[in-house]
Amino acid sequence: GGRRGLHCVRMTAERGDVVEVDLSGMDRILHVRTGEHGWEALAEAGVSMQDLVRGLERLRLPDGRVLVPAVVPEFRGISVGGALSGLAGESSSARHGLFH
Repeated sequence: GGRRGLHCVRMTAERGDVVEVDLSGMDRILHVRTGEHGWEALAEAGVSMQDLVRGLERLRLPDGRVLVPAVVPEFRGISVGGALSGLAGESSSARHGLFH
């Protein structure tokens, strides 16, 4: 995990009326389980797609298969939170839709 490179195009000036919340520690895959639509991974907003895929690759199903997200945004550095809030619309699937 980690926030190796932030990909934000906005720069903010320090102001006295702004409260900053450090979310840099929100970079973990919390759990992977079977759900209503198959396998689901719950990840914090700061997990990059690259780290999500690598984390899932390390897990093996009992039959030896490897889990991979049904939709993976093409920009591997985008965070899970960024993909959700920006809809990662450049990467979608006719079968599975957008990343969610």
